[in-house]
Amino acid sequence: GDIEVTVDPPPISNVFNDNSWDIIKQAVNDGVASSYWKVGDRKAVTLNGTVGIKSFSNTTTYCYILGFDHNKGVESNGAHALHIGFGASALSGGAYIAYVDGNYFSQTAASCFNMNTSSTNSGGWNSCQMKSTICPAFKNALPSDLKSNIRAVTKWQNNGNSTSGQSSSNEIWLLSEMEVFGSATYSNYTANQVQYDFYKGVTDWSAAPTIKHKDTSTSKAVWWWERSAHSSSSNFFCLVNAGGYANFGHANFSYGFAPCLCL
Repeated sequence: GDIEVTVDPPPISNVFNDNSWDIIKQAVNDGVASSYWKVGDRKAVTLNGTVGIKSFSNTTTYCYILGFDHNKGVESNGAHALHIGFGASALSGGAYIAYVDGNYFSQTAASCFNMNTSSTNSGGWNSCQMKSTICPAFKNALPSDLKSNIRAVTKWQNNGNSTSGQSSSNEIWLLSEMEVFGSATYSNYTANQVQYDFYKGVTDWSAAPTIKHKDTSTSKAVWWWERSAHSSSSNFFCLVNAGGYANFGHANFSYGFAPCLCL
C-alpha cells in the first residue's frame, strides 16, 4: 500500500532575520512568537516599486518588531499579531530611518510623502492621500511572501481638526502620536490606542528610537509623519521632529515616511 510521509515544518530560528515570513506568521498564529524573538529584532526586506515619486529597485531595508499582540482586543479582534515598523539602515546598529523623497521638507501638491496635496487635515487619517495612495503603493513594493501574510488591523485616531475619534482598517499605516509617546500633546486623542512596547520606558527622547534619519543619508535626522491630526488647527498633522520630539507640520509638506504593518 501507499506509505504516508509526513514532513515536519521547518524549525523556527531564534534569529528573527533567519526565518521566512511564512514561518514567522505561523509562529504568530500559534501564539509563540514572543518566546523566540524580542521587541526591536530586525529583518531584511527588499523593496521594488514606486511609492509616490520615490523609486525602489532591489533596495534592501530593515524592519523591526514594534510589539507582540499589541492592543489586540481593539486592533486584531483578539487574534495574535506581530506589529512591524520601518525602518533601519542595518541588521544591527546603524540608524533608524524614514524614507524621504526629492521634495523632502518642501511644500508640494504632488503625490509625495505629504499627508495631503493641500494644507488640510479635514477628515483626518481616513481621508488623507497618505492613507489612500502612498501606503498602498508601499505595500505593492514589498516582497510577495511578506505581502501575503499582512493582517489588516483596526486603528483609531482623531477625526481631523477635533478630539473626536475615527476608526479605520489598515494594512499599511503610520504610527499615531499616542503610539509613539504614550501621550497626545497636539492630537489630544488617546482612546483605543496604546503606546508601542518599542517606545515604552523611554525618558530621554533625544536618545530614543524616535529619532529617524534619511534612508539616503543616515547622518541626517529627519521629521517624520504620524497619522494623528492636529486637534486645534485644520492645516496640520502631527509628526516627530528631527530631535525626536512631538511636533506638527503642514499637511502638504513632504516629510519622512515611516510605515508599519502587522502579521
